Amino acid sequence: MRAWILYAHGSSDPRWVEPFHAIIERLRPQLPGDTVELAFLERQSPDLNEAVRAVVARGATEVRIVPMFLGIGAHLRKDLPQRVQAVRQAWPELDLTLTESIGESPLMGQAIADWIAGSR
Repeated sequence: MRAWILYAHGSSDPRWVEPFHAIIERLRPQLPGDTVELAFLERQSPDLNEAVRAVVARGATEVRIVPMFLGIGAHLRKDLPQRVQAVRQAWPELDLTLTESIGESPLMGQAIADWIAGSR
């Protein structure tokens, strides 16, 4: 089974996570048979290790980590690769992929530009 973990920053405001839940609800029907979960860098649970542990316990053999960041800063250049390496060491049998950040996708840039242009 494949699992997708959407990896977001986290916030002390519990409502901050609501758009991510909406994305997951839109995504699940498009990925039948896969599981989709959230993980957070800080301030919210689960963290990456907890999320991976949960999907592996449900039978995941493949995990795709999708950074939900628009910009690429220290968290993506330093923190996330270290955490992914720790996951690889803890579960060496897992087929683990770290995808590009959503902010790196030309599709995301176009969607944002379209939204801004449509809101004028």
